[in-house]
Amino acid sequence: MNTYPIIFRKIIVLSFFALGLLLSACATTHVTKEFDLIRAAEKGETTRVITLVKAGANVNARDGEGWTPYLAAASNGHMETMHFLESVGAAKDVGF
Repeated sequence: MNTYPIIFRKIIVLSFFALGLLLSACATTHVTKEFDLIRAAEKGETTRVITLVKAGANVNARDGEGWTPYLAAASNGHMETMHFLESVGAAKDVGF
C-alpha cells in the first residue's frame, strides 16, 4: 500500500532529471556554437566563421575571458575574418 508514493516520487525525480538533461543539452549547443565562433576567428578560419554566423552564432558573444570573435581575430591579425565580422555587425570596441 505504501508502494505508490515511492513510485510516484521516483517518477517525479526521474522526470526532473530528464528535463535537466534536455535543458543542459540545449544550453551546451548554444554555448558551443559561440565558443567555436570565437576559436575560428582566433585562428583566422573565415569560412568556418561564415558558416557559424549563418547558423545563428552571436557575433558579439564573449567567452569566459571576455573575448569576442572580432577581438580574437584582431589579436592575431586576421584581417579577412575581421572584415567579415564587421560586415555582419560585430562590435569593434573592447567593452570590458
